[in-house]
Amino acid sequence: MDRDLSPQVAKLRIAPGNGLGVHEVKVQDGWYAVSWFAKGNSTEWGGKLTAYDAAGKLLKTLPL
Repeated sequence: MDRDLSPQVAKLRIAPGNGLGVHEVKVQDGWYAVSWFAKGNSTEWGGKLTAYDAAGKLLKTLPL
């Protein structure tokens, strides 16, 4: 997944639409990694990726 995100991003919240739960990922120096395994076609997952700065301010929301 290649996304255009601000260098101010400190945390990502990933909420797949397929019932895998919500996952929070700490971003350090602009780097983050996320992976998961699920059955089915990834185009059917839906969901969203939400980016926050260090103060918890919402910076951007993107579809997965």
